[in-house]
Amino acid sequence: MTASWEKYETVATELLRRFKDELGFSEVDGKCMLKGGGKEWEIDIKARDQDGGCVLIECKRWKSRIRQGIIAELYAKIMLTGAEAGIIISPKSLQKGAEELANHNDIKHIRV
Repeated sequence: MTASWEKYETVATELLRRFKDELGFSEVDGKCMLKGGGKEWEIDIKARDQDGGCVLIECKRWKSRIRQGIIAELYAKIMLTGAEAGIIISPKSLQKGAEELANHNDIKHIRV
């Protein structure tokens, strides 16, 4: 039996693939590992923009709002892997500190 978070990631990946042209992506890949900062990082979804830049996407199907630490972790992954941008996909909103950090670092939030 597939866990609900796995289904959520699968659906998010498929939606991003279907709308990749509208979102400016040339490709969208599901769960992968990326190297950076002397470590490998698990990424829920990796996309490439039309210019070849890497966009890291994390899915959080939580019952509570997204905390600042989650945004900080995604930001660290972006910086360490040399990615261009990041997106958090979640059915819940961001906590205030998380929203401020995301806005300051151009990390987008998509509620699905």
